[in-house]
Amino acid sequence: MSIIDHDEPAVWDVLRRWRVRPHPAYELGFPRTSCLSCVFNRPDQWAAVRVIAPAKLAWHAGVGAASGHTIRMGLTVIDQADRGDAGHLPPDVV
Repeated sequence: MSIIDHDEPAVWDVLRRWRVRPHPAYELGFPRTSCLSCVFNRPDQWAAVRVIAPAKLAWHAGVGAASGHTIRMGLTVIDQADRGDAGHLPPDVV
């Protein structure tokens, strides 16, 4: 059976059973590993970006301000980070 045939909880169960450590991005609460500042990030992920990569958040905020456009309609990445909570980050990251 291929991984694509499993639902997400089943995949996490297999990882735990075989003691496979997932990519650190997943442990930090990010839904994808391809991009720290993914356009699909939720407010909690933007709050985490503020903590672990503040220059990246500032860069995206600057691009949004210069272009007059936002990733989420009407919400800057700063607005999103303000609405989020980075409390899910492990203490050694904060």
